[in-house]
Amino acid sequence: MNKEFNLKETSSVDRLAGESDKVDDFKAYLEYVFDNQKVEPWEIKKTEEDETIIASVLREMPAFLERYGGKMPPLTLDHFHAVDISADGAPKLKGDAGFQTKHQRIIYSPDALDLEPRLSRAQIVAHEVLHFSSYQYYKEEEVDSSSRVGFKRAGLQVSRGERGDLLEEVSGNLDEAVMDELSIRFVQDVLSKEPWLLEDPPSVDSDNGNNSLHQLKQDESGNPYFEPSSHAEEIKALGSLIKYVASKKPEAYKTEEEVFDLFAKAALTNKMMPLVRALRGSMGKTWLDFVKVLLVRRG
Repeated sequence: MNKEFNLKETSSVDRLAGESDKVDDFKAYLEYVFDNQKVEPWEIKKTEEDETIIASVLREMPAFLERYGGKMPPLTLDHFHAVDISADGAPKLKGDAGFQTKHQRIIYSPDALDLEPRLSRAQIVAHEVLHFSSYQYYKEEEVDSSSRVGFKRAGLQVSRGERGDLLEEVSGNLDEAVMDELSIRFVQDVLSKEPWLLEDPPSVDSDNGNNSLHQLKQDESGNPYFEPSSHAEEIKALGSLIKYVASKKPEAYKTEEEVFDLFAKAALTNKMMPLVRALRGSMGKTWLDFVKVLLVRRG
């Protein structure tokens, strides 16, 4: 008997499907971990400033996600864990912060974030909350004559399955670019209106002299935001894709923002086909190869 659950109210996962008791076990595990966040030995107590920044993001994010049809799980401060990266057993961070599906939590390095202005730190937090809130699909599958529940999709990243590692890499790079662009819009449109977050910014076009993770910019309306450096190549590739689609289909898309909306809605919901149709319609049957060339990391 096929089982299917939507767990966005109780975890980060939107869709969980399968037939055996392993699906029920995985559902119970996700919901338990989400509701019972463990304080780890390597964990540092969050500062009052960190808590204020996180709370600002959690307060404003649900309304922002509604623009794209997305939904934030019922996240609290307990889902954020500050990591002492020098402690025994501390998780390894690829950057300054990360979303861990297995533990239903966001981890971050205070050492890295303390170098950032408040608005930049809020943008980093927003990026991970967007990952937490993106569309996630897990499915029971057969592997080596036994079944397991495995990841199929998270945001725009898809499981490599039988198509090889390249597709997972490319879709993962595209997903990171979309999450960064969404976090930029969140800061521009929402958080840049909060005076407390603007009290300590560097000068425009400055990295603040601290090997900052972001560079402060201003949009056409003068709203400040931070240009990420960690996924700069992916953001540039996404921008090229958006411009190409908009230029090829001016009758369908009046602005590049309308094309970006297709990427955002695909990442945050299960509305993939409008994006696929737009890419296929502007590039033909070679659209996937075109995207791979743009988004695969070299060297």
